[in-house]
Amino acid sequence: MLILDLDNFKLFNDTYRHVAGDRVLATAGKILHRSLRKTDSAFRYGGEDFIVLVPETSKGESLRFAERIRRTFEQEKIETDHQRRVAVTVSIGQAEHVSGEGLATYVTRADRHLYAAKNGGKNLLFSGD
Repeated sequence: MLILDLDNFKLFNDTYRHVAGDRVLATAGKILHRSLRKTDSAFRYGGEDFIVLVPETSKGESLRFAERIRRTFEQEKIETDHQRRVAVTVSIGQAEHVSGEGLATYVTRADRHLYAAKNGGKNLLFSGD
């Protein structure tokens, strides 16, 4: 599981307004959709958070996949209302499911890893397992 959070999204909305923020969310959806394999799924999980499920994927493959997504966000430019194009970065927490683990514990662990990426400076991927 990957949990992604758009970095500084509130500041982006405050600076460029919500119409531009909506473009960021739509672009995030497109980036994730383009990145998924047939077995993967992604969905919005709160305001500017997304969850990506990558079943039957090793930890190493999952981390490489997450890093590709992070780099794609970093390189993508979003058009603002001011006719400028700006980059929006994403922080990602990765967690591998542990046999017998409940869903709430699994999500909480991935979320903890997301916050470690945020606290580490943002635009990072963190997997603490």
